[in-house]
This record gives sequence, structure tokens and C-alpha cells, in this order.
Amino acid sequence: YQRRVHGGCLISISCKRRFMANCSTATLLAAALLVLLSSVHAVEPREQATLQSKKKKKPTYEVVKYYDRPSPQYYTQGLLFVDDNTLLESAGRYQHSQIHLLDLGTMRTNHKHKLSDKYFAEGCDLVSVNGEDKVVQLTWRERKFFVYDKNLNLQRKENYPAQIQEGWGLSHRVDMENGQKVTNLYMSDGSNQIHVLDPSTFELKRSLSFYHDGKPLKMLNELEFVNSKLYANVYLSSKIAVLDVDQELVERMLDLTKLSKKARDKYKVCLLYTSDAADDLLCVDLGGRRIIKKK
Repeated sequence: YQRRVHGGCLISISCKRRFMANCSTATLLAAALLVLLSSVHAVEPREQATLQSKKKKKPTYEVVKYYDRPSPQYYTQGLLFVDDNTLLESAGRYQHSQIHLLDLGTMRTNHKHKLSDKYFAEGCDLVSVNGEDKVVQLTWRERKFFVYDKNLNLQRKENYPAQIQEGWGLSHRVDMENGQKVTNLYMSDGSNQIHVLDPSTFELKRSLSFYHDGKPLKMLNELEFVNSKLYANVYLSSKIAVLDVDQELVERMLDLTKLSKKARDKYKVCLLYTSDAADDLLCVDLGGRRIIKKK
């Protein structure tokens, strides 16, 4: 199904643009890439029926650090930095799904919570809800949100809105609504839509549809915001769509084919990402891209 991960090594990279790529191999080695994105460029208005991406310079990068990761092996679906030394990891597969904190210094997992065998865990996010840090975890076809406190104590489960049939990726952004700052969750379901939800009630506010070269850009998967642009890897490809969620258009496509091929040839790995920097526009801690290599 989606990104498959087993134990491996974590690799940090620094880049001039933050980006991510999806995994398509059956067995994967975990790794992390630290990426720095250049300033966001202005985009042209959307054509009436066709959304075109703009050509940009290709991202450059360098490997800056490796982290060895021993077994046990996880099928990683969601990953993000809680702090400079701690990853929040959501691991999938039926009978194996869980969520935990990974200490990059010791490579030990802490505060582990295992899901019931009937659930397939997916993406996750750490978001402030009414002044409290909450971890929200998705499930694939079971259509359930799992809500935890920051120590991963399960607090409640909530159903997906009726319009959403699957859970894939999850991120959040602080938006301006009626002159006030409001935190919204952004969720993918494997289609060309991104759903915007209230993080307190999980009420569906709106759904955004994205097109590229006149066709629906389907298989939108893992999500991260960079300077108010939503980066979405396209599952079963090495491409990342940079989405303008305010104008509902594809701003550009990033092609990481060469990086993915090099990673697979040398490490038998694929890429996933997470985040840890700040949004320049709203000054909200949304995260700088960290790409995760996984075997």
C-alpha cells in the first residue's frame, strides 16, 4: 500500500529547497534528511480549467549526517520532529500499527502506544488545540482519528467526516479566517483532494481539488507546509507537488528521480519527510522540511 519502512539508518541532508519523495519498495531502511527551502516565488493566476505548474530551478542538496537505526523494524507512515533530538513516528500494517517517540541519540522508542489489530495506522501530526499540544494519528480505511496527549496517552477516537473514505497524510497550518488566526488540519486521502478540518471537532470545512496538465493530480500522499505552501509527495512516483492551497493550484512539481534512484541503488531506501522550522509569513512553528530515507 503506502510507504513501507523497516529499521535502517537516518540520513540528514541540507538543501536549498525543502522537498519529499514517496516510497514504493516493499522493504525500506529508515533515514532522515534535513532540508532548507529557498524563498517562495510568486505564481501566476490559475487558468480556468487547467492548473499548470511553473518551472523552477531544481533543488540542490548535500548529505550532512547519518544516523544508524537498529531493529526493530517499522512500517513508517507518519514522521515528524518533536524537537531536535526526537521524532514522532506512526507505524502501519494490520496487527503491527503503533505510535511512539524515537530518541535520535539512543535510537530507543519511548511512550509507545500499540493500536488494536484491526487498525492500519497512517500519517500523524502534532498540533496545538485550545492551547494544548495534541497528537493526531490517522488510520487508513478504518476512518478513525486517534487523539493523544503529548506523551501519547490515548484520549479519544473520532470518526472521519462522511466525505472522507481513507486517511493518508496529515499536516496543519494557521489560516486567517474572518480576520482571526485559526489552526486547520490538512488531510490527504489518496485522491487529488486535500481536506481542511477543524482540529478540535474534526468538522470538514472544505475540500480543495488539484489539477496538473489538465488532469486531476491523484495519489497526493504525505503532507508538509513550507512558508504556507503545501508539499505533497505523489505516491508511486518520485515527484513532489508544491500546492498553493489559497489559490487551489499546483504551483510547481519537484522531480527527485535522480535522488531516489541513488538512494535505492546505494541504500535500498525511499524517502519520507518531516519538519522543524518556522513559517515566515505567519511566524508559526510549522517545521522545516526533513526528508526521511527509508529502506
